Amino acid sequence: MIEMATTSNQIYKLYLDNNPAVTSLFKYPLNPDWEKISSNIIRNFKNQQFLKILADQNKDINNKKYLNHLDQKNTVVLVTGQQLGLFVSPLYTVYKILTTILYAQKLSAEIKNYNFVPVFWLEGEDHDFAEINHAHYFNKSGNLSEVIYREANSEIGLSISKRLISEQISTIIDEMRSALIETEFSPSLFEQLKHIWKPNRPWHQAFCDQVRFMFNDTGLLIFNPADEKVKQISQPFFRFLVENNRDIVNAFAKQSDRLKDSGFDNQVIVDQDKSYIFLSYKDGARIALQRAQRDQFVLKNVEKPLEKQDLLNMLEKNPKWFSSTVLTRPIWQSWMLPVVSYVAGPGEIAYWAQLNEGFNSFNVQMPHVLPRLSMTMLEPKIQRLLKKYAIDINQVSGN
Repeated sequence: MIEMATTSNQIYKLYLDNNPAVTSLFKYPLNPDWEKISSNIIRNFKNQQFLKILADQNKDINNKKYLNHLDQKNTVVLVTGQQLGLFVSPLYTVYKILTTILYAQKLSAEIKNYNFVPVFWLEGEDHDFAEINHAHYFNKSGNLSEVIYREANSEIGLSISKRLISEQISTIIDEMRSALIETEFSPSLFEQLKHIWKPNRPWHQAFCDQVRFMFNDTGLLIFNPADEKVKQISQPFFRFLVENNRDIVNAFAKQSDRLKDSGFDNQVIVDQDKSYIFLSYKDGARIALQRAQRDQFVLKNVEKPLEKQDLLNMLEKNPKWFSSTVLTRPIWQSWMLPVVSYVAGPGEIAYWAQLNEGFNSFNVQMPHVLPRLSMTMLEPKIQRLLKKYAIDINQVSGN
């Protein structure tokens, strides 16, 4: 296994190079004073009740070394997250988790004044099923194959956390097994997959259980933001987002304009007609809430515009209907948890460069942003061939 950075993402590359044109867009530099950041995060953190929920969600894990730190005042968390891909795919989901765990271990060993806890954010509120319904693998012939889980019409638009696995999953697992070379690991691997991914289980729970199985002994904690308790006590966050929506969107636009003025493209195009709130109206499909004239909002399939007070009334009665977007999720995350660093992929780093003003509008501390490990997996056979022909891996990979 070797570490490589192969991407055309300009912001990501310059961030890795500590280029001031990019690092100035973030709250903290790539190589920060970790004690200073931790002190800042803890001093400004006010929502201890979410740490209690995090502890409760992870009370049954085997290794409780990080869990036991959650009630201590000198604890901060390193967070990463990802959409809930079939069988915990793609592989960079695993790389992100590994990075988070390794850095928590490294910082805990080097800085004794603080506890650094690795947390995986279970992105179960996303509804873009086409992004997660497939997995790739190399078949017996060495060719790349794909399995696809078909979406039921009744589930179109629903958050992943509301979906149950159907009978087709058994066929998909059998198809994969028959296409792969049988090894001494195959029986236990596929037995475990069938135990975790089985009909009528919630999709997000299967994903969560597979992550726990893979990282069982590390102490990794998993946070489920779709938990109704989380939504109930997140009402102040979403209330602020509704009441100050125009100013918050303007803050995103201001930071994004700064990025463009520096010669960089925006990873996320800020649209003044968007509220950056999703609403699962009447527990139905997850729909983007649009802004209209004055302080009105528009929701598809709802005939008349919604006044700001209409939304606030909905929030009070049904907080579980409300969810964040790509730009508001990182802020909500740090509003709930003492996030010292977020472990991000190249695309995420590009849009995190657009967020600092948004964090400021909520008076929430933007965390450090840590690039995930970028790796290429080499099987022994491939390594032998590279060595035999004296080929450098960089000659055959990336750009």
